[in-house]
Amino acid sequence: MTSLLSAISGQFSKNLILGTFIPVVTFAVLNLIFVMPLIPYEWHFFAQLRTFDTSGIVAIFFITIVATGLLYNLNFPIIRVYEGYPWKDSLIGTWRTRHYQRQLRRDSSLRARAELFRGQAKAAGLSTEKEPDDLSLDSERQKQVSRINSVRAMLGRSINTEFPISESSVLPTRLGNVIRSFEDYPQRQYNMAAITLWPRLIAKIDKEYATVIDDAKMSFDFMVNFSVLSMTTALAILFVGLIYPIPLASPQLLLPWLLEITFFALLSYVMYIWSIDRASIWGDMVKGAFDLYRWELLKQLGYKREPKNLTEERELWGKISRQMIYGYLYKEQLPEYSIPSLYAEGKPSVIFDIRRLLDTIGDDNQSVNIRIKNVDTQKRDTRQVIVTDTLPDGFQLVWGSALISSRDATMAEPGVNVNIWSTKPVSISGINPYRFSVGDLDYGQEIVLFYRVVDRKT
Repeated sequence: MTSLLSAISGQFSKNLILGTFIPVVTFAVLNLIFVMPLIPYEWHFFAQLRTFDTSGIVAIFFITIVATGLLYNLNFPIIRVYEGYPWKDSLIGTWRTRHYQRQLRRDSSLRARAELFRGQAKAAGLSTEKEPDDLSLDSERQKQVSRINSVRAMLGRSINTEFPISESSVLPTRLGNVIRSFEDYPQRQYNMAAITLWPRLIAKIDKEYATVIDDAKMSFDFMVNFSVLSMTTALAILFVGLIYPIPLASPQLLLPWLLEITFFALLSYVMYIWSIDRASIWGDMVKGAFDLYRWELLKQLGYKREPKNLTEERELWGKISRQMIYGYLYKEQLPEYSIPSLYAEGKPSVIFDIRRLLDTIGDDNQSVNIRIKNVDTQKRDTRQVIVTDTLPDGFQLVWGSALISSRDATMAEPGVNVNIWSTKPVSISGINPYRFSVGDLDYGQEIVLFYRVVDRKT
């Protein structure tokens, strides 16, 4: 996914220069200072570089351009190495992965215990938000609660920003887990398949916000490239010194040689540590893109309806994601692109059979008859049923005309199958679409909603 999370605003030149070219130029100069003196003059090409004449400058410029292009195009595999993917199953990779898995289990367990303690404190009537001002016994207990809350908040942030969604997704490096964490954020928050939906989300991100994402990625690339080039310089000093063991000739040459190797190795590690914070900032921008632009993506995909709550939204994105990953699934009922003009809803959500009939009762006066029957496949009863109906343009509801009719078995004589209906008024809310509160509807029960409309176009 990291390859998809870069250069989305089209500012390739800025990212290339600041994120890659400047580190390459910096380490080209450092290699001329620290590595070139260790290479014998018999190597004519490197000897030519040390002359700084026209041909030497052209050669240095050519090497710098080639190294910049290679480093820029190898950005994705380099990040993968730093995340730990290629060596995850190695001995050290397995050891480091288990270390972070234990840390995740420990933090999750401590967070659960802190949540339990917080619940017990609230049940005991202790405040879980503020620290008291006095020093009484209750005050000491209150301070303990506050410290537990601080630990709970810290653990929550750590689990949410430094670890992936599941223990099986943990990687052997801290950087890898931070990146995997914000890659999993859309799945954790909205049940969205981030890797699948990100190329489609890019089309809806504003250019200004895309530039902010690119700037954060550029800063991260700068740190990673500095780390790579620092380690490359340290290895170059080491190998050249071993192939041509001039530094081993005397202690006066050996000590500076070892210090140079140590310095660049430590610099590589420091840049790696700094890149973790840059990755976290970059991840916040990516998470914000899903938070801010997912509704625009939903409309772009053809869905005009908006879920009423987070549960419905997660279900909707889950179905969309599975359809994109696995193709059309005949056994799964896909969400409708828009809310139908006539539908019924209740608690719990059951299946209704709804039919509408329009009768003309005057020149500009018409009657709407809506028949609703509970035909739920699980034979569930539903409560607080609300029927929503959208009238065509130009039509208006006659307020106070809505009635609900239902079969009343209590009025029928024993043993006689007679359809006896009772009628009562209906509460109405909203203005086109109108919402009719028709009450409870048991499985198999059928009701009819009547109301009059006026055609204002005539």
